[in-house]
Amino acid sequence: MAPQRERVSTDGHDVALHYRIGGGPSKVAPVVNVGPGGVAARLGERVEPGTEVSLRLVLGEGKVISGHGRVVWSSSDESTGGLSFMGLDEYSRRLLQLWLSDLAQGNVREP
Repeated sequence: MAPQRERVSTDGHDVALHYRIGGGPSKVAPVVNVGPGGVAARLGERVEPGTEVSLRLVLGEGKVISGHGRVVWSSSDESTGGLSFMGLDEYSRRLLQLWLSDLAQGNVREP
């Protein structure tokens, strides 16, 4: 297994998590930070840890990562939750890796 890199703050960048639980409606949440293994976002609701979700992570600049995730934690005030990525295809993993590297080096610009 590849070593996990530190999560990167998305402050100042327009990054959104689109997620769906089961057959429910799609919801959008602003992202707090993201790393190669998952994402923390302001969900605005408590989602039970262990819940599986369909997700799209919109990184800006037309970059979209799609896959599935699992909720691993949810804050007691229901404002923030963390999801681990599951089942990202090779393209999405590579795109995320490159975007994280660019973001950490300050090479990601807003449109």
